[in-house]
Amino acid sequence: MHVQVMTVTPDMAREWLNRNGKNRNMSRAHAEKIADSIRRGKWVLNGETICFDQNGLLLDGQHRLMGVVISGLSIEVAVATGGSDPSAFETYDSVQRIRGANQIAAMKGVKNSTRVTAIARVVFAWEQSATLEEFYSQIVNPRPTITPQELSDVAVKIQEESDFATDLVGYSFVRQSGAGSHLVAMAVILNRIDPVTTSSLFERVRTGIVQSQKDPALVFRDRLLSGRAKGMTERKWKASVAAFTVKAWNCEKSGRPMQTLWFRQDGESPEKFPAPIGGGKK
Repeated sequence: MHVQVMTVTPDMAREWLNRNGKNRNMSRAHAEKIADSIRRGKWVLNGETICFDQNGLLLDGQHRLMGVVISGLSIEVAVATGGSDPSAFETYDSVQRIRGANQIAAMKGVKNSTRVTAIARVVFAWEQSATLEEFYSQIVNPRPTITPQELSDVAVKIQEESDFATDLVGYSFVRQSGAGSHLVAMAVILNRIDPVTTSSLFERVRTGIVQSQKDPALVFRDRLLSGRAKGMTERKWKASVAAFTVKAWNCEKSGRPMQTLWFRQDGESPEKFPAPIGGGKK
């Protein structure tokens, strides 16, 4: 990698922005603040670099460059070229800004990164939990057991599974139910265990086309659409959604009818999180 101090003009900044590589979404407000600093003569050469990879793609510095364009003035800045590590962009600005996992995942090419990283967090909790109790604890009271960089890697890994599960459940139904990432994440997890049962259940959940009033898909669908009970926190509702999914899936897999669907989390006799048949967790 080669680093040199250069005078960057507005025309240079425009040209460099056209070579934007794995960078996060542009914040116009942030760029305006930099432009204002430049106009007022407050810009300081502080060693932060405008960084390009070995192919000439811009990895970091888009807001400073946009600030130059907006201000119409030139600045002196350190420019680093020839970066060879494709993951280096993940570490930029680690002291001044903390990139979210969704931002890093987007840089890695994950589409709908906010949705996919939310799903990835639940899937990761399932993968890392030794017991169902531990998994339940993770989704009700999430603990920072994974860094944004690591979570973005999980998002990259499950991108195709996430897209498949979202289509299977139906994006419009996910929004209607307010079940969000936990519903789709459970579809990913259960599809790994038994894709036939998962597809059969969610086909009817999505369409609402069922054979009887005791069809697990109908009871499950109606329960989700009824929404969370008054006073229930969003986290507990999403944990309930995960439990409802397993209960309905178990009925589907075993061929049993279903009359009601509840998951008691509080009170004197709270339920244990249900174990998927053949899921390998206790």
